[in-house]
Amino acid sequence: MGCQMNLGELVNEVRTNLKDQRADVLASIQDYINEAYRWVAEETTLPSLKTLFTVDTVLEQAYTTITGNFDGRLLYCGTSEGKISVLDGGLIELLENHPDLSEEGDIEHVAVEGSTLWYAKIPATVTSLICLGYYKPTPLTVNTDTPSAIPDYLHRGLLVNKASAIGYSIIEDGLEGERPNTSYYEGEAVKALILLKGWVEKRRGHLRRGVWSV
Repeated sequence: MGCQMNLGELVNEVRTNLKDQRADVLASIQDYINEAYRWVAEETTLPSLKTLFTVDTVLEQAYTTITGNFDGRLLYCGTSEGKISVLDGGLIELLENHPDLSEEGDIEHVAVEGSTLWYAKIPATVTSLICLGYYKPTPLTVNTDTPSAIPDYLHRGLLVNKASAIGYSIIEDGLEGERPNTSYYEGEAVKALILLKGWVEKRRGHLRRGVWSV
């Protein structure tokens, strides 16, 4: 079983794996680890990165802005009256259903493009929308920071291996044929990602379907 690792410990392990004295590579290990952290968050839906927030509609306007470190995944939207359908196809699908985005009325659908939340129809009064969104992990910046969104026992398997793969992809850039170290560490990171997805799924399965089991 693995244990919780902080940024300083992660950097030291990646440095050991890389065995490379290139100053540019060694100086960028923290960046590789944060890139690995973002990769993990993008490849699954980590429970602690789900964030409940409210956002208000704007009079005579079919969109509003979601603030913060929102990653573009809207898991739920509704009002005090109930759920509103979130269109997976983004603004294109919203336009297909509502060609006239200036039409007023009760909101029937919402769609997300980046940090912009589009809705149709436009409420006649400012309406608060209750949302459950997925946010990017907070970057690790000081040695004592920990990747708390990931279970402790997968810190090494996911972040050390993926960051090592990123580093080796630079070190081995230009090699003809297979890049053995890059491939090895990438493969180990993918194995750990499969374990993470199983961990996430176990935390979904016993919950009733609803806002909190998304």
